[in-house]
Amino acid sequence: MAMDQIIVWLRATAGDDRVCRLQVMPDAMARELVLRPALPVRSPVLVDGDSLAYLIMRREGAEQERPHRLGAAAYGPHAEKLAQDLVAHIEAWGAARSAVPRLTITPVETGAAAGPGHVISKRESRLTLTYRYRRAGASPSG
Repeated sequence: MAMDQIIVWLRATAGDDRVCRLQVMPDAMARELVLRPALPVRSPVLVDGDSLAYLIMRREGAEQERPHRLGAAAYGPHAEKLAQDLVAHIEAWGAARSAVPRLTITPVETGAAAGPGHVISKRESRLTLTYRYRRAGASPSG
């Protein structure tokens, strides 16, 4: 399940600049100050000003193959909107689990325009993160 959470984080970074990672200290969890994140160390989170929403995992037990369900816990004035946005990222990942991430690095001096995807501009290069969707039955390289 941890890999699923990492993939949700990676996919969300492809188009949402509010995405980062959260670490909850053991003392905060022991005192139950917050809901336990899916990954106490480096859990995916959306931040907008004084609000945040982070990935949680609940045990449901309805399906033996998938006894857990990913969700969102949120705090602050924009909590509801951020929780909805994080759940949308989870659902996008769930609908296209076989999508393959692709990172393209282009030197800035080429002058090439940024293509589709999430672009991170650096002084010397431009990084573009996109996802390629595989056809059913296709090999991982195809």
